[in-house]
Amino acid sequence: MSFSRRVKEELIRLPLRPGPENRAEVTALLLGSGRLEINKKGLGLTWEGEIAQIARRLYMMLKEEQPGWTIQIQVSSQIQVGGDSRYRLLLEPGDKVGEFLKELGLVNEDNIPLAGLPWTNIKQETSRRAFLRGYFLARGSISNPESGYYMELLCDREELARDLTVLGDFFDLSLHIRRRRQFWLVYQNRVSEILTFFKCNWCSFYTSGSGKQQDSKRDAELCKQKGKLGDCQSGKNNSGRLGAIRRYQVNSLRTWTFQSAPGTSGYCQVTS
Repeated sequence: MSFSRRVKEELIRLPLRPGPENRAEVTALLLGSGRLEINKKGLGLTWEGEIAQIARRLYMMLKEEQPGWTIQIQVSSQIQVGGDSRYRLLLEPGDKVGEFLKELGLVNEDNIPLAGLPWTNIKQETSRRAFLRGYFLARGSISNPESGYYMELLCDREELARDLTVLGDFFDLSLHIRRRRQFWLVYQNRVSEILTFFKCNWCSFYTSGSGKQQDSKRDAELCKQKGKLGDCQSGKNNSGRLGAIRRYQVNSLRTWTFQSAPGTSGYCQVTS
């Protein structure tokens, strides 16, 4: 397991806090890893990631924000490099999705994505912390301190990168920008600054010891099933178990109803 993933799995264990803080984290996750689509029904959204626990956390926060929504979930049927599946959360195009994205500040009244940060929704200090956490979960990475600390946040737009450095200033965090091909990197390689970044979010990881134990058991079992999934696909195990294991992965995120998904090549789909 990479050092970045270990750090992210610690952050994921922070308790959810309904209200502005969760909304700020949702905004950052969707801004970092979401993809907008538009048709005659309105705006839709697809989020994609390879860490099951992040998908589960985002799903729970979206359900908290919009309890009546139907969220489609797709799980890749092909194992990725490093032994991970990929997870998609889909919100079908419609007026309600468009209004929600406008409330988050991700698009303007003309449904055009904003270039920078949605400052109106991250005015409070707790919301700014949550936004930094969410964006790191979506597009951040950090190297193992044994090989030299280095942390970066990947951005598609220069204005977004500049806004992230401004956000860091609120916490006395000095972030820098450099270009890498078509992306902009917001980075820091000083240990003291990196520790400041995580100090912004590293509170109590668990609401209780029993919660930590249950989460650890569930995550360990999910990793075990991922290994079995890889064995099935490489021919080391009975290929007939593949569907059952994939369903287990989905149910580890949330209790959903398994359905077939015509037209979603490489993915199994469920709806909740």
